[in-house]
Amino acid sequence: MLEGKVAAISNTNLEAQGQKELDISFTPPEAGWLSGYIEIDDTPIDFDNKRYFSLYVPEAEKVLYLEGQSIPNLKILYQEIFKPFETEILPIRDASRVQLEEYKSLILAGVSTLSSGLIEKLKTFLSSGASLMIIPGPNADLTSLNSLLNQLQIGSIGPLRELPKGIKASGADLDHPVFKQIYTQRQNNQSFDAPTVFKYFPISLNNRLIQSKIISMDNGDPFLLMSTPDQG
Repeated sequence: MLEGKVAAISNTNLEAQGQKELDISFTPPEAGWLSGYIEIDDTPIDFDNKRYFSLYVPEAEKVLYLEGQSIPNLKILYQEIFKPFETEILPIRDASRVQLEEYKSLILAGVSTLSSGLIEKLKTFLSSGASLMIIPGPNADLTSLNSLLNQLQIGSIGPLRELPKGIKASGADLDHPVFKQIYTQRQNNQSFDAPTVFKYFPISLNNRLIQSKIISMDNGDPFLLMSTPDQG
């Protein structure tokens, strides 16, 4: 139950003393603080069948989109499609005047270089538990980008690779939360519409940090990589 209404139902049977993890998905009806409870059917003993909870749903998560070279398709996603996000789009040259602590997520799209001052701001931003996505531009200054990645113990980016015939990025971890709203249940005919990659920056990973390949290319190199430096 959520705000007095049934939000989700899951059916399973357990023997006495049994345990099982269940995923229950629901869409909050409104923003703000919401209260609810989870209830099991355990007749005739029902005094401990409910567990109460509360959660906070923000009006919209503030996202900062700093753009170097334009990536039109990605910009459209944040401007028109990703409605739960309140996205502000600025050229990366305006980064010095922005208060990053006002945002939960930051996207560096088509970025070519990072100043030493911005690198320090990004490290502080991540240490607060915020999220950062980096998409290098084709003419990226790898020295400045690798300065940030090395300080975060993520790894380092190598020179741009070009593949005239292309390569599929078909190794998708469909159980990762990023796909949660795309594949709601596993089916025998479920398939990932893999993109074809013609140019990419290879990355050498630092094994001291927990990192997950969300999407991998068929040669094993990561296409979409998640790292968890500090609290970010």
